[in-house]
Amino acid sequence: MRKNLLLTLLLLSVSILFVPQAYAALIAADAVANSSWYTLPVSLIVDGSGLNNGTNPPTHSSTDWSTSWETMPYQYSAVVTFDFHQNMNVGSFRVWNFNMVNGNGSYTGRGSKDVSIFTQADGGEWVDRGLYLFPEAPGLDSYTGNLFTDQEWQDVRYVRFDIHSIWGEGDTGGHTGLSEVQFYTPEETEPTVPEPATMFLLGSGLIGVLGLRRKTV
Repeated sequence: MRKNLLLTLLLLSVSILFVPQAYAALIAADAVANSSWYTLPVSLIVDGSGLNNGTNPPTHSSTDWSTSWETMPYQYSAVVTFDFHQNMNVGSFRVWNFNMVNGNGSYTGRGSKDVSIFTQADGGEWVDRGLYLFPEAPGLDSYTGNLFTDQEWQDVRYVRFDIHSIWGEGDTGGHTGLSEVQFYTPEETEPTVPEPATMFLLGSGLIGVLGLRRKTV
């Protein structure tokens, strides 16, 4: 009986050590746009500015004017091209739309709405991935963006956003904008190892059970 109990606990501890966990890696990217406002360059949507990475998913916790991109005035459409600098497999991407507010009100109407997405391999042809709707940002510092999953884009170096329209409420000034965009590799699984504190508790429990068993034998 004691051997069976010990074997059961041992198998349990091994299963805890190797529980598979899904993860997707962030793909580093640069960005260029056909138009940018002077103090809001397109580089701001790929540098993590305004993101609070202490949460999962990250929140766009800045609603001021320093952490987003927008076009020059009276350009209600735009083109943004992302470059990974090598061919990558893309499984998903997250978009934080234009999330700006100030004392004069909300400017989230400048956010991108109807967006055609194209991808291109290094040296390849552009591939049409379809028309996407980017939801309007809430203008809050708890904004988690919108995740677009199951993309299955293979061997992609460039991703192009052809932005056709904006949400348009309030004072848009004719600008088109985004706050942040991140691309991720397809989800993979890997074994996870408990932290030292978890291992200590597991070992303590095993010793305690064996001690209890010794007393009752």
